Amino acid sequence: MMNWDFCKFIAFENRSISIRMKVQMMKTNLLFLLILTTFTLRGQDFNYLKKMERLPFYSVSLSSTETPEGSFYRVNDSLVDFETYERYASAWSNLERCTPCYLQVYDVSDRLLSEGYRHTDCRFGTVKVYYLTGELKAVVRYRAPRFSILLKLFPKRYCSVRHGATQVFDKAGEVIRSETYKKGVLQKKPISDSK
Repeated sequence: MMNWDFCKFIAFENRSISIRMKVQMMKTNLLFLLILTTFTLRGQDFNYLKKMERLPFYSVSLSSTETPEGSFYRVNDSLVDFETYERYASAWSNLERCTPCYLQVYDVSDRLLSEGYRHTDCRFGTVKVYYLTGELKAVVRYRAPRFSILLKLFPKRYCSVRHGATQVFDKAGEVIRSETYKKGVLQKKPISDSK
């Protein structure tokens, strides 16, 4: 017959070993997270925005048709040669390469339409929009992560969520509308010029 006190001792020892192991695992995990955070995020804060690759993108519609007579290429429904078509088509791949990047969007006449930080088609940080004549039309601020690793891990969290002041300008450069957002919610009623 087994001694009951001995069984209690064994059960207590197993439980205390289990608790010690759990505490040790928690310490190890905490140390791992601290080391990972230190090496991954150290000194990166918003400096990663300055180092992003600048990529051009054309806001045009493209189509190509194969017929027995040959190939036909269209840009914005206008017939063009293959070299012109390829110039615009190659810039389309920049949207897929933009993970993240500073994307500059042009029209068919090489006029800058907008520029700003993107992660594919998601905007973050400050984005500037221009009139066709080149004057600044709007400055829109979107939520931006403090660290670049967060943008890669959680791109949807920062996808085109307005955050901060948004200003719309007339062609003379005067503010005609101003709004303030916090994480996508309008905070301050729009201020419009009464001109």
